[in-house]
Amino acid sequence: IPETKDWWLGHSWSLCVEEQFYLLWPVLLAMFGTRRGFWLALAAVALSPVIRILTFRFMPEMRGNTMVMLHTRMDALMWGALLAFLWRNNRAELWITRALSPWCVVPAFVFLFALNPFLAESYGGRYALPIGLSVEGAAVALLVAFSVRQHHNFFGRILNHRWVVHFGIISYSFYLWQQLFTGTSGFWTTRIFPLNLLAAWLLAEASH
Repeated sequence: IPETKDWWLGHSWSLCVEEQFYLLWPVLLAMFGTRRGFWLALAAVALSPVIRILTFRFMPEMRGNTMVMLHTRMDALMWGALLAFLWRNNRAELWITRALSPWCVVPAFVFLFALNPFLAESYGGRYALPIGLSVEGAAVALLVAFSVRQHHNFFGRILNHRWVVHFGIISYSFYLWQQLFTGTSGFWTTRIFPLNLLAAWLLAEASH
């Protein structure tokens, strides 16, 4: 990521990581098969904290990009791959049912939206590299699974409302455009709320 004064395109790092995943993961599944693919995904999740720490320690020139590279952020994507492997697995059904109980979902929600931001702000990389990013990915996967499995409850009905679904459809476009109108991009709309979000939304609709 080039170090520039503005950050108009820097946020595309996450899309780049996703595109690399889309290119590599199907090839790996074709090579190793579904069963070995599961263990490969599990190994990726388990090794990601180690890889992050080793990258930070022994590649000092890359420290500024530690949070934005495929090999240091692959656990966020591989949690979803693991979830896909387990989704219709009869042997895993009992564990999935237990994990989607309020005793697990509520703490995951509190962690993701309250505790995790606090720890990340307080401890930075000392928290994020060894544990924070991995646990964050697990919490996201759990909440996604809950929202899909429990789509008839209050939370699920909100997520399946047609306006929420529509925003999900244009979310990629919104994500790309929002950086021009928020943050430190310097556009005149940056500090004018909610005109900045309205402009990003209109461009997202048009580009979609």
